[in-house]
Amino acid sequence: MTVRIYDSKSCQQIYMTNIGKKVRSVSWRPDGSHVAVGCYDGHIKILSCDLTTIISEETPTSSWIQCMAYSPDCTKLAIGK
Repeated sequence: MTVRIYDSKSCQQIYMTNIGKKVRSVSWRPDGSHVAVGCYDGHIKILSCDLTTIISEETPTSSWIQCMAYSPDCTKLAIGK
């Protein structure tokens, strides 16, 4: 139910939030501004890079989000279930 972001050099946790749902997949937007979180119930939350703000949330499917990937230009988010 939590999303955590770690510093890749020090391996120290720098951000954490509880989104209230069981997380299945995460995708970082190429420009670094958002993190997409896919859940077991088909819910997607788009969070700010510091995990403090929900930018958007939708439920595009009723089954888990297996994987997600942003397009290189950041205009699309592909999901796989």
